[in-house]
Amino acid sequence: MKNNLVIFAGILFLSVGGYLGYYHFATTGTALMLCGTTGEMEWLKQEFKLTDPQFQTIKELHAAYQPKCDRMCEKVAGARAKLDRLIDGNQSVTPEVESAFKSYASVEEECRQAMLGHIYEVGAVMPAESRSRYVQTMKKHILQTHTPPQAAMQDPPSH
Repeated sequence: MKNNLVIFAGILFLSVGGYLGYYHFATTGTALMLCGTTGEMEWLKQEFKLTDPQFQTIKELHAAYQPKCDRMCEKVAGARAKLDRLIDGNQSVTPEVESAFKSYASVEEECRQAMLGHIYEVGAVMPAESRSRYVQTMKKHILQTHTPPQAAMQDPPSH
């Protein structure tokens, strides 16, 4: 009986060690690539099998889009901060709160549309088989939603 436990523990140890070793070696290249200063771009090149000219064009598109993206992020953050202050400073939905909600939604929509335009622009540089997969991958970021308020108000499930 004691031998069986030792054998079982040894097999379990070797199995876990083998898995961890495999995982480490299988993901090291990707982890190093993503940790670099241009990690996301390198991932894009590898994941969508871009040629050097395609990759260069996409890098230029990203560089050109970055200032616009930064401005949009600032606008979204500003609209959100204003809405946050108004919600905290009021006891009901005032016309000013209502206006801030509309402004925040409008700025977020503008940002998402700009992002979609950039995604289509980048996808247009890719081969057709990669383009569709890229758009589908990036669509998740555009359609990303926040936790619905009703879900946040519900009691956690009891066990």
